[in-house]
Amino acid sequence: MSLGCRRILGELRELGIRKISGSTVQNILHEHGIEPAPLRPWSTWKEFIERHKDTLYACDFFTKEVWMPFGRKKFDILTMIHNK
Repeated sequence: MSLGCRRILGELRELGIRKISGSTVQNILHEHGIEPAPLRPWSTWKEFIERHKDTLYACDFFTKEVWMPFGRKKFDILTMIHNK
């Protein structure tokens, strides 16, 4: 049984569904043309970043209080950085 089938089966168990076997999950996926995900070798964090660098963004959310003519105002700021 593939890792994906085991994960689906585990989620079904969490929902209280216990009468479905792993082979049933595999058959349903196969009938609908959904192939199990290939086993992926573990890699380092550096390798992960290198593979996904074109789609990664750095995000930060913070608040800043600023004095305005009518008093102190709090601003919520979301910044996103993408390095190409």
